[in-house]
Amino acid sequence: MKKKINIVLLIVVLGLWGTVLYKYISPYFSNNTTILENENDVNFITSTIKSKDTFELKPLSRDPFLGKTYSEKTQVTRTTFKRTIVNQPVSKALKPISKQPFPAVNYYGYIKNETGGSELVLLKMNGQLLKLKNNETKEGLKVIKIFKDSIKVSYNGEVKVVKK
Repeated sequence: MKKKINIVLLIVVLGLWGTVLYKYISPYFSNNTTILENENDVNFITSTIKSKDTFELKPLSRDPFLGKTYSEKTQVTRTTFKRTIVNQPVSKALKPISKQPFPAVNYYGYIKNETGGSELVLLKMNGQLLKLKNNETKEGLKVIKIFKDSIKVSYNGEVKVVKK
């Protein structure tokens, strides 16, 4: 029974594909040319030319979306301003910035409380181990943001990202 169904389905599929190929290929092999026997029998349809419709656009007095009404346009007078540039000497005596360089910071990981509490980060700064929480500052080093593979720290206003 199953073999008969497969044969019938195969014949249907081949018939469909044969029809598709015939429709695609048949225009290339046919000689269908139409010849007019009496060329004088052709009737031309004449059409009349319509004149263009003219109209005038008037300014809207009311905004159709906001419902605001507009008043007549008033003449706006423009005033011009003249920009004057005054050259003032700039004092070149700036204070030398005595910032300490960013210390060597190593990130060893973090511990997260099971109850969803605070996270504790283990860092090594200049050979000293530090345990810091988020937004906690020790020895000028502040933890800004904690990630799994890195942390964002700030030291004397300078921000760096330290990776594991």
